[in-house]
Amino acid sequence: MFAAFRLACAQQQYSVAEHLLAALEQLAGDNHRMLDEVYLSFASTCPAGNALSDSTVPRAR
Repeated sequence: MFAAFRLACAQQQYSVAEHLLAALEQLAGDNHRMLDEVYLSFASTCPAGNALSDSTVPRAR
């Protein structure tokens, strides 16, 4: 799933990346190391101007 997330970011398919990010957050649970890797990948492959700020996908808390 992480590879699909990175590919979606690289191909600028941000709505797909958003859903995959939400799924990765759910899978990670309290595994902060996994989430760090996901967020770092997002920051390096998805331009900041296209950040997913108007998300309709619920986030893990």
